[in-house]
Order: sequence, then C-alpha cells, then structure tokens
Amino acid sequence: MNDPELLTRRRLGIDGLVDRRKGKPRRGLFGLISGHEELSRSDIRSYTGQAIRVLERELKSLKEEEEAIQELQSDREQLQSLQRLQRRWESERSELLQKQAELERLSRAEQPSVTDEAKSRATKLPEPEPEPAPEPKAVKEPPAPVYAKAELNYVGWEDFRQCSTSFLDSGDAFAIDVLEGEPIGGNPGSTPHVPGQKPLPERIRINSKHIVKLLSRIDSENIMSSTYSLAQSLVMIRPYKALDYFDDPIRQKLQELEAKFGGRITSTPSDAAEAPASAEPPKDKKDAKEERNEFTYSITAYQHLKCLVQFMDTQIREKIAYLRSDRCKTVAFTEIWYLFRPGDEVIEQTLRQAYRVISVSSPNHQVVPPWRTNWSEKEKLQEEMPVVLQCVYIDFDGKQLGPVLRKVRFPRYDGEREVTSLEIFPLRFAGKKDAGKPEKTDAPGETFRDRLIARGKMFVDMTSFKHMHYGGLTLDTRDEVDSNVVVDFEEAFSQYQAKKVQQDPSSAELEWRPTLKSLIGLALEEERKPLKPLSSLNPLNSLKPLSS
Repeated sequence: MNDPELLTRRRLGIDGLVDRRKGKPRRGLFGLISGHEELSRSDIRSYTGQAIRVLERELKSLKEEEEAIQELQSDREQLQSLQRLQRRWESERSELLQKQAELERLSRAEQPSVTDEAKSRATKLPEPEPEPAPEPKAVKEPPAPVYAKAELNYVGWEDFRQCSTSFLDSGDAFAIDVLEGEPIGGNPGSTPHVPGQKPLPERIRINSKHIVKLLSRIDSENIMSSTYSLAQSLVMIRPYKALDYFDDPIRQKLQELEAKFGGRITSTPSDAAEAPASAEPPKDKKDAKEERNEFTYSITAYQHLKCLVQFMDTQIREKIAYLRSDRCKTVAFTEIWYLFRPGDEVIEQTLRQAYRVISVSSPNHQVVPPWRTNWSEKEKLQEEMPVVLQCVYIDFDGKQLGPVLRKVRFPRYDGEREVTSLEIFPLRFAGKKDAGKPEKTDAPGETFRDRLIARGKMFVDMTSFKHMHYGGLTLDTRDEVDSNVVVDFEEAFSQYQAKKVQQDPSSAELEWRPTLKSLIGLALEEERKPLKPLSSLNPLNSLKPLSS
C-alpha cells in the first residue's frame, strides 16, 4: 500500500492504463515505460500531457485553498480586534457604573433622615399639635437644557474619529467639529500665509441641533430625512456645496436672529430657553409657531448659527476669493468645483476657442464600511468619477447661428496643478499664458478678451456670402494662400463631406459642420449627491455669446 509508484499513479489517474493484449501496465511513473513493453512517441506525449494537466489542476486547487485560508485568517484577525474593543468598552462601562453607584450612595448618606427627625420631634412634644393647613405645592421646573458649546472645534483625524455623538446632550460637545489635515500623505510641510491658499478642511461634523434644525427649514427635502433624528450629528464633505448654494438664506436667518438676540448678553446657553416666550408675536400664525421653536428662534440658535457662518467666512469665502484673485497659480482637485461657476468665461489650452460654463458637477464621496477590504470594478469606477464641466459656444452650421455644447472631464489627481495646465481654464488666466506673444494687430491697452470679441464679431460678419482677402495657410492641405477669397460655409461643408465620402465611403461624420443644440429645456447633468448641486442654478440668464 505504501508503494510510491503505485500512489503516484493513482494520484495522476493513470493506474488503469494497461496493455489490453497482455494485461500488464504499459507505463510507469509519469508516463514512462514499465517492463519490457516499448511505447510509441505519440503515446508518451499523450500520457505526459495528461499527467501535466492533472498536476496543473492540483496546483490550481492548492492555490485557491491557500487564498481561502488567507482570507479566513484576515477575517479572524478583524474579529479578534473587534472582540478586544468590545471587552475594553465593557470594562470602561462597568467602571463608570461603579463610580455612578458610589456617587449615588454618597449623596444619599449626606441627606438628613426625615424619619429620625420626626421621631425626635414626637418625643419632645407631650401632646400632638393640630395639623397645619396644607400649603400649595410648588410647581417643579424642569431642568434647563444643556446644548453643545457655541465654538468651532478644530481636531485632527484621530480625535475626529474618536469623537462620539453620545455627548451631544452633556454639554461636552462643540457646535461644529472641523477636521484638519489630509486623509492621505499627511499635511504639507510649509503652512501657507496667504488667506484662502491652504486646503479646505476635509469634512465637518455639525453637533448642534439648532444648526441642523435651521438647515432643515432651509432645505427640508435633503437635510432632514425620515431616518434622521436630532440625537445624530450631520457630517458634510468638502467642497461643502450645500453651504455655498444656501449661503444667502443662511446669512438672512443669522441677520434675523441677530436683530432679536444680538444685543443680549448671556452667560450660559441655557438662558435661551426663556427667549421664545419674550419674542414678539408675529402677524402670521404659522410664522409664530415656527419662531417660538427653541431650536430655530433662541439665543442658542443665534450663537450656534454664528459659528457656522464663521466657518463659511474663514474657509469657504476665503477659498473662493483666493481662487478668483491674481495670487492663485495652482488648484487642487477638490477645489475645481469653486474654480468654475455657471456663467464663467473659459478657454481651452490652445487659446483658440472660448466657452461659457453652464454647469459644474463633481463626484460624490464614497462611504465604505471599515470591514470592507476588496473593491469591485464598479465601485472603483465610481470612486474615480471626474469633475464634469458643460460648456457652450456660438457657431454657424451654414444656415443659422446657435449654441454648441462641449463636455469636459477633469480626472482626479493628487496634490495641486497649475491652473493653466488644465484642459480648460478661466479666461482671466489666458493673459498670463499669452504674455510675451503680442500680435501685430494689438492695440494699446487691448486685452486678450478684447481680441476674442473682435474675432467673434468678424466671424458673425462672415456668416453671410462675403468677399475678403486671405493671407495664410489653408486648413486641410496647409497650402500658402495670399489672394481674394469668397467665404461660403455651406459650400465648404459640402466639399468636405464629398471628400470624406470619397476617401472613406463608410464615414458619415461631418467634423466641420457643428451640431447646434437648443439650451431651452436642456437637462443638465445631475450630481449624485444628497444635497442640491450648484448646477441647479439657472445660468442661462447671464449667458452671452463669446467668439467662436
């Protein structure tokens, strides 16, 4: 039974191969001849190939088993880590319960015994006195509510992760926790000194019930969901689209609260409980019901909302002001959403074509459970979603002038990039890139934008049948031309189409003829995010044609 050759033959599945004429095995270990029988070369190759295939299957099976064992080991390590955390939490909980019981025992021991006092009083009095008239019971006032501190709490990643929402009602929490530092690679070595140049905080956590309630009044559809409760915190991720989109309503609410409670000096936020009672009753009953709410019309609501506006001023507004100033040279991927706004004038890398932005959309933040270790291709694709710009310019298709759309995608990148290195960048940066290359036709004080406008006017003038003089290279064959020409768009498109069909009959695409598209009723690209996108603004009110 322990014959190694017999065991190997059985493992390889070749033990049954025998000589039918003599009943003897025709081969031995690994397809070699056994005995005096000689095999042909084809038989040897066949048997050897079969043995190799069997070995490959066994090797593949062993590799799969090894991978499964590694996954089980990883899962077991994670389970052990969770069990250790659970034991530590249970130990801390038991210690806190013991301390609480000890404090209660001490407080009970310090209180005087009412029964003993009554007994001593009864021994001193020889006769019982008549019972006094019952005094009216005093109404026991409920304890004043304690809310989060009206401050911004700047913390690092480790402290932000350890902060718990279980302290929201204890007064130990802050109105807003601001996360400082980048998630990967640490903080930059040098601290920027220019206001707005440093990166935006990666995220904030709003612990204030008053801020959440006020935001839900502004946008109840997205802020306050059916599964949300005031015992939870609200986390926002940069670039804080909701705060930028609702900037005006938030500041209007702050001005309203400041007019009512700004002149009061309060020592503790608990004094805010008296504010709704002293508020002036408005004319509208519905408004009166809303204003008497502690979370939306009180001193605490004013103090907490002031913290939110302070964050918007020191972070978001400074970032926008920096990106729109001459000091801005580079931009991070997370700041592209602020660099472009609907209605902005932009230009491509070649400085030949200008556009107007009609919508900006950026990817959502992907939330992954901590126990998730592998990624699917679909999830990886969603994580790498780019920032998408939809732009428009005015062109002529041979019959009419109209808008032409172009969609530009900015893939995710690390660090910062030069603004002028982007595929499309704001027109105000074109003067820096075009510096040192003045044209002969430049007038004193003429800007790059003025040259584009003049070129656009000339283009509109040439849309009709026009005689002109041209000096330069042709577009397709690159021949030198210096003569009078006739500008006819329809004829140029027709000849180009005929030439393309002659070269490639299957080609039906007309690269020269633009495709005009109406902007009325155009469905802009929706952002996959829980809050309203900036693209929901109506950019068409400020849309003006630039040069083609």
